Amino acid sequence: MTKIESKFFGLLRQYGAKRILTSYDLLLSLFFTAVFGSVSYHGTDLIVVFNSLFTTLVTISAAMVATAMAGLAIISSISDREFLKLMSEAKVGRSNAYVNILFLFWYSPVISALAISSEVLAYVITLEVFQTLPSVVVIDFLKLMVLISIFLFIYSVGTILELVATTMKMGIYRAE
Repeated sequence: MTKIESKFFGLLRQYGAKRILTSYDLLLSLFFTAVFGSVSYHGTDLIVVFNSLFTTLVTISAAMVATAMAGLAIISSISDREFLKLMSEAKVGRSNAYVNILFLFWYSPVISALAISSEVLAYVITLEVFQTLPSVVVIDFLKLMVLISIFLFIYSVGTILELVATTMKMGIYRAE
């Protein structure tokens, strides 16, 4: 069996940025964020709603990281040398099935971590900046931060769902 890249950017290169940019989870996340942003007319209302949901969003995002780690444990426990060889020889797009799976186990937690970071940053900014400088520019900036956080959260849910589906497929393939 040939050595397979296991670092994030090496796997990204093999997986393909085009696949990410044209994925349904990314496109749906952009759509839902745009809808959410367009129905929230007033920046202050959006900020108040975000602040009330902050703890829930961070908790769910952290749980998604834990889900990815649990999935990796499942894949590790059902894999043996023969199965890994079979997966590394199976072509999916430009890469093999093994690379696709490894990349998803990198990518999903990275997106969840970005979601957590943006949620915390948006929350801290709303607490600190909004209280002292409630100007139109600040409100627009905060609305943008909140929308980025919401986008990353929705996208994180999508990537985790894809990861769970992939893990289930791997279990089924392994059973056969």
